[in-house]
Amino acid sequence: MRRPFFKLHGAGNDLIFFDDRLLTFPVDRNRIQRLCHRRYGIGADGLVLIQPSTHADGRIIYFNADGGEASFCGNALRCSALALRACGQDKSEYSIETSKGVMRCIFRGDQVQTTFPVPSMRLRASVILNEMSFDLVEAGVPHAVAIVDNLSSLSVSEIGRMVRFHPKLGSEGANVTFMQRTGPQEISIRTYERGVEGETLSCGSGAIAAACVAGGARLMVKTRGNDQFEIDTATWHLTGPACMVFSGVIDL
Repeated sequence: MRRPFFKLHGAGNDLIFFDDRLLTFPVDRNRIQRLCHRRYGIGADGLVLIQPSTHADGRIIYFNADGGEASFCGNALRCSALALRACGQDKSEYSIETSKGVMRCIFRGDQVQTTFPVPSMRLRASVILNEMSFDLVEAGVPHAVAIVDNLSSLSVSEIGRMVRFHPKLGSEGANVTFMQRTGPQEISIRTYERGVEGETLSCGSGAIAAACVAGGARLMVKTRGNDQFEIDTATWHLTGPACMVFSGVIDL
């Protein structure tokens, strides 16, 4: 069974896209794990299916690299505009159906601006670990967010893993985002993503969650991969890079 695919990245968060508008993709957790494997597959942080929608230009279903379905992914949302364009829908603005509602994607030069589910602070200081206090924020998916002073030297994978599985965060846990203030309207972030079970080069929902904790009307957010997001907290628009890396055909 040979299927064409697209490899895209949103600020270094790399994703495999399949055109599933005929609803024929054989969803299987082990298959998704193999496709995302960086030695034995295409290699990616996640896999996205583009499906038909009755009230939007398309619908996206997102799976983490471990094969589990996730309710939302900000970088996948931005990249879906490029994927839809590659599938033949040539527009400057797209409406994308997600499990969190219909979001808008607008091309701004070489960047893509997206709407986001309005984030909410679920619990303050829900976890305290290694003298760090984590607030739990819902930003499409849950994020435990901590403000730190030493982001560059932080052991993100080690601490992130401990927090991600903390009993106070429930059976599904949460993504873990560390943020450092670098200016009046600037922050830097690093994120440990559940489902990937490691640090990624960027996380759109992590940027939104960090902005919710940081406050301010407009924030510039620098990622681990040295890309940058712009967030308008009045409307919860996020603008950032999205890039088509290559396309190919794989035997499933």
